[in-house]
Amino acid sequence: MKLLDKFLRGSYDERNPNKKATFLIVYVALFLDNMLMTTIEKSTGHLESDYGQDSLYIGLLLGSNGFVQLVSNPIVGSLTNRIGYTVPMFFGFIILFISTMTFALAESYTALFAARSVQGLASVCSSTSGMGMLAQVFTDDGERGRAISAALGGLAMGLLVGFQFGGFLYDFAGKPAPFLILAAIALLEAILQLRFLPPKIRRQDVKGTPLAKLLSDPYILMAAIGIFLASLCVSLLEPTLPLWMKEMMGASSTTIAMLFIPVTGSYLFGVHVFGLFAHKIGRFLLAFIGLLVCGISLIAISFPRTVYQLIAPNFTLGLSLGMFDAVIFPEMGNLVDRRHKGVYGSIYAIADAAVCCAFAFG
Repeated sequence: MKLLDKFLRGSYDERNPNKKATFLIVYVALFLDNMLMTTIEKSTGHLESDYGQDSLYIGLLLGSNGFVQLVSNPIVGSLTNRIGYTVPMFFGFIILFISTMTFALAESYTALFAARSVQGLASVCSSTSGMGMLAQVFTDDGERGRAISAALGGLAMGLLVGFQFGGFLYDFAGKPAPFLILAAIALLEAILQLRFLPPKIRRQDVKGTPLAKLLSDPYILMAAIGIFLASLCVSLLEPTLPLWMKEMMGASSTTIAMLFIPVTGSYLFGVHVFGLFAHKIGRFLLAFIGLLVCGISLIAISFPRTVYQLIAPNFTLGLSLGMFDAVIFPEMGNLVDRRHKGVYGSIYAIADAAVCCAFAFG
């Protein structure tokens, strides 16, 4: 703990924010949330045999998370505008711990459904509060872009590690093992926040712009539509590509899992690299290029007839998505600064809702 204290140097204060502590906790929150999501998806193959549920009920289980996220996004976004970010963030870690423990110990479909639904609220608390906190703490345009894009790397790492982590432990140590480990990480994260970002209600000096007014801003609306389209690419590809590879190429489950490494790996590379200099080139220009390359990559994925031929379009898809996310999420905060008032909860609730809509539609 002394080494961590030395690295983080003190606790959170809005007038002199501890940037390292803020970034670290947001990064781990995004990593943990997405690692849990992929671990759950990896384990759903056992639901039919373990609980006697067919594909319809499994689909409802997985979809319950997104529905709760979509409903709770505007509520949490407005709440952060009123009380600050640290309380919802801490609340999210506690909910995540409870839902993960429920996944580990549940013996009925109903309990799993409740845990999956509650996890959606934890995701909203983590992502909306986390992004808003980064936008508030990192006020310089270039610094904010680097911080948010690097934090998105936690999302990619969670996706990259989650499938292998969940699958390995589920097969060799039993169902509770991966969830107990993730629950322990969530509890440790909550303890770290108590030390370095203690949850306190902090009334905002400036009243945030209403959600409806933000949505009526053409620049914000255009950015939200872009986030929806980029996320739609992933939501369409994630369920269909594995089925297509099995039917057309006879690919094994291991081969399919390995093929997603170029996507997440290049995404991780993209968010870090383009986050460094996007503010110098122009974020909307890079966002346009990212969406264009993403569309071309999706078209290219439909042509290969072997697994090896899929590597290149999957790589460019991940890279283009990394480019897009690295520029558009920091720009959402900048749009609020330039065109509205510098309170960020609602704007990142809009961004998260766009992602949820894409996955619900896909």
